[in-house]
Amino acid sequence: MDLVYGDDGSLDLYIQPDSPGAALEANWLPSPADRAWNLTLRLYAPLPEALDGTWKPPALRD
Repeated sequence: MDLVYGDDGSLDLYIQPDSPGAALEANWLPSPADRAWNLTLRLYAPLPEALDGTWKPPALRD
């Protein structure tokens, strides 16, 4: 997958019903517009901080 990374190495994902624009579609995860949905984070071989709750994933933003 050819994801688009920021100049600082960050990665923005767009979880929304409408395309964020052709330049960002590689980072787009289409979501339903007409019903609720939830997001699940799957961690493979997580570090202890993820298991004991001291690490928290970044918050979702509008």
